[in-house]
Amino acid sequence: MSVKPIDFQTNIAKIPDVAKDEETRALAQIGQRQAREEESSEKSKLVSSRLKENRELEKTAIKREENRKKRGKHRGGRDNEAKRDIEGKSILKDEKIGNIIDIKK
Repeated sequence: MSVKPIDFQTNIAKIPDVAKDEETRALAQIGQRQAREEESSEKSKLVSSRLKENRELEKTAIKREENRKKRGKHRGGRDNEAKRDIEGKSILKDEKIGNIIDIKK
């Protein structure tokens, strides 16, 4: 298949249209890339702020737990067990275990 001069003439006329299409594609890709970069930077800022909040919450939880332990030691050394006296029998109970039992039929 040989190339004829008429083919060159028709292709030369289409060059500006092809160039415009390529430019719009390139600009669209750049815009998409910038949008993704902005989104990822916002997410990283959000993650770092959440991380700081979680650390602060952990610190307050640890402080509360330490305060509970200190108060428990001052009240007679009861940490995880609560003593009860029912009908002359002393029963030890673990606070971590629940009282409600669900039974499925």
